[in-house]
Amino acid sequence: MPHEYFDRTGSDAVLGVVVTVLGANKQAVFVNIVGDLKPEKLGMIGEKFNIDPLKKLGGGGKK
Repeated sequence: MPHEYFDRTGSDAVLGVVVTVLGANKQAVFVNIVGDLKPEKLGMIGEKFNIDPLKKLGGGGKK
C-alpha cells in the first residue's frame, strides 16, 4: 500500500510529492518529485499507476 506526502504552497500549487511503497517481500520503493507541479498532471500519473491519492489530487478518481 503506497503512502504519500504532498508539499503545497496554496490551494492549487504543489511543490513536491513523496510516495513510498513497502512490499510484503521487505523491499521498498521511494519516489520523490520536486518542482512546481500541476495537480492535473499528478492526477494523470495517479491514473496510470493506480495511485488513488494522486488521482484525487488531479480531480479524478473517487471523492
